[in-house]
Amino acid sequence: MNGFTLFYTRLIREWKFQYGVIKSVADWTILLYIILPSVAIGIGIYRSWWIEVPTWIIPIPVELVLLVGYVFTWFGNCRTFVEEADKVFLIKNRTLYLRMKIWSYFTTVITQTLSLLLLLCVLLPFVVVHYELKLANIFVYFFYLLHIKILLMYGKLQLRRMKQKYIRFLFLFFVFVIGSWITQLVIWAVANHPFVLMCIAWVPGMVGVYLSTRKLLKISSFDEELMIEREEKLKYVGLIYQFSYSVEKTTPVIRKYPLLFRHSKRLFKKRTPSHAFIELFLKVFLRNYSYVFSYLQIIGVTISAMVVSPTIWLVVLFFVAFLFILRWYLDACWVKITASHPLVGKYKDHPGYYEGKRKAVNSLFLLGIVIAVVFSSTGIYYLSQVDWIF
Repeated sequence: MNGFTLFYTRLIREWKFQYGVIKSVADWTILLYIILPSVAIGIGIYRSWWIEVPTWIIPIPVELVLLVGYVFTWFGNCRTFVEEADKVFLIKNRTLYLRMKIWSYFTTVITQTLSLLLLLCVLLPFVVVHYELKLANIFVYFFYLLHIKILLMYGKLQLRRMKQKYIRFLFLFFVFVIGSWITQLVIWAVANHPFVLMCIAWVPGMVGVYLSTRKLLKISSFDEELMIEREEKLKYVGLIYQFSYSVEKTTPVIRKYPLLFRHSKRLFKKRTPSHAFIELFLKVFLRNYSYVFSYLQIIGVTISAMVVSPTIWLVVLFFVAFLFILRWYLDACWVKITASHPLVGKYKDHPGYYEGKRKAVNSLFLLGIVIAVVFSSTGIYYLSQVDWIF
């Protein structure tokens, strides 16, 4: 057995497992009455986009449509197809083990390229028919997105070593915002200097491939790679759970001690019922990174949308939508943490419950507004200065 044969065997096994997961929910009735009609309707809608541009795309600027590709580059991880038993058996055969990982990595690059091409095909009617961009410029922008995606896959693989999850997600949040600003400059360069961008865009991809292959040739990152494989293998199972109301969806926190409030000290000197509810909510909310990540994700997407909006009314529209979404999310988190708990829920008719909800939710709500206003204002000012320079 060589490295390619081992990789191919595990790839086929992965496909069979995912097919079994999909088949468990998509039986012949779902296929006949939901999936096939949805595919037919989707093809018809896509064909109509080439004939006549839908009215809802007219007020949307081209920068916002192209930024969809940038957001898409953040999805996907580097696959290695390692298994838990490899730490005992296969790792002794270093050559076979490393060749399997290299084949897995380049297959991941090809898969991510095809997924990016699929997204490009979906957006193609808008950018060609409505915005009248040239195919050469679209290809240059796709070339840039592909290489950024390769570099981001290495960056996410490297960040797995960072044990402080809050610091990791805060770092990713800032990188996402800064990357959106750089992408906006790239969109400007695509229309004005495509050849120069083409000469520069390959650099992050080549750096990502070089650093990724060097990291994959090391055995020390086995635990991080095994964790990624578990998450990728079960992602469709998790997606099915998301649509199930009877399954707990909160991501478990795996750590020996909590990052915040590890000694569980009191947050308020004065003990009142409302303070007790606020303390419970804040400790659970801040200790579980899934809550905080979704909170920062809502803010980050809003900042990017507001920065690229060409008119003030679009900025106001995105900001108003952000207010409703953020408020709804914080209210849902409060209910999830307090009212749905079998012990705490029995006190939800207490006056302190509603007072605590008002104070805790309003505090996080105002904090999100401040972050969105400060960063979006900074981004808009930065872009105005760049437009003035050029």
